[in-house]
Amino acid sequence: MNVFFAALPLAAALTLLLPFAPLAPAEARMDASLSPLAPGMPITPTSLTGLDGKPYAIPSEGPELLLFWSIYDAKPLPAMLDTLRTLAQSTQGRVRIRAVNLDSKALVRDLPQRVKERVAAEKMTVPTVLDPLRLSRDAFHLKRTPALVILKDARIEGFYSFARAEDASDVAQTLRRLAPAGPAR
Repeated sequence: MNVFFAALPLAAALTLLLPFAPLAPAEARMDASLSPLAPGMPITPTSLTGLDGKPYAIPSEGPELLLFWSIYDAKPLPAMLDTLRTLAQSTQGRVRIRAVNLDSKALVRDLPQRVKERVAAEKMTVPTVLDPLRLSRDAFHLKRTPALVILKDARIEGFYSFARAEDASDVAQTLRRLAPAGPAR
């Protein structure tokens, strides 16, 4: 066998061996157009208020999926919301899922009411948090919305813009890795 590989150019030998190489574990994809932050970077928690009046720490412990959005977002927000609905059912409480609205009170008149109207129109079922001072946007260094962010224990796992067709499946795969089936949180 050594004689066989010695006779082959290196590129050809690697081509023969690649199919037998162990597969690397799936890692989260980072959309650099959304944020310069890298996987594993910690995020300092910020306390925000939800549309329901309850306080929310963003981010929190354990696996978490955050959708950062604005009432003016069009594409690809519907695809992201469909993914959120599916993941909320499939993770059954093992992952905290929240929508963080980043509209400013200074720019949007009657902000809470406008957000409630958009939430109702989009049939959003996950807790919606208001961040009119955009504290979380700054903490995550977000460049634009909508953006889906996956975290585990307040550390970045991935940023997704849904610019790629496979982003929805990548998000689901990352959450399966972070929160395997088992008891709910």
